[in-house]
Amino acid sequence: MAELSETFKRLEQDPQGGSQYLLHQLETFFLPLLTELDAILDKRLVRTFLQCLVAIIRLRNNPQALWPSELGSYLEGYDGYASSAAAGTKRVGKLLRSVKWTVGLIDRSLLEKADKEVTKLKGQRKRILCLWDGNVVEKVESEKLEGLCPVLSSKAKRRGRTKRGLVFNWPALRRCG
Repeated sequence: MAELSETFKRLEQDPQGGSQYLLHQLETFFLPLLTELDAILDKRLVRTFLQCLVAIIRLRNNPQALWPSELGSYLEGYDGYASSAAAGTKRVGKLLRSVKWTVGLIDRSLLEKADKEVTKLKGQRKRILCLWDGNVVEKVESEKLEGLCPVLSSKAKRRGRTKRGLVFNWPALRRCG
C-alpha cells in the first residue's frame, strides 16, 4: 500500500513526472511480454500494443474505449505527437489482424507472472487470496454462444419473444444447474 500512496503523492506534486512514473511501472510490468512480442512482431506493432495499453488505462471509465476507432484516436504518432484518428485506427487494426501473435502469448505471460507471485508469497508463508467475481454471465444479442446458459433477466425475456422472420418460437428459458 505504501507504493500506491507514493504514486499518488508523485501525481499530486508533479502530474507530468507522476505520469512518467506510471508509464515506467507499466513498461516494467509488461517487459517480458514486450520482449517476446518484439522478437516476433515489427517494432511499430509492439509500440502500438504498448500505446493501446496506456490508452485503455487512461480511458478505463469510457464504455466505448475498446472500439478500434476510439482507441486509435488516442494513440500517439510514431514521431511522438498525436496523429489522425484514422491513422491510429489503422494501426490498431494491423495489430489485431497480425497472424504472428495470438492472445495465448498474453495469457501465458500473465499466468507466468501470477505463478511467480504465488511462489514468492508461498516462500514468505503469506496468505494467498483469490478474488472471485460472482456475476452471472448473460448472453449477448447473438443467437447462440457456446458454454453459456440462459439467465432470467429483462434482456433474456426480450430475446425470448417472437421475432418476425423466425418460423418457431424459442423454448422458455430455464435456469441452469
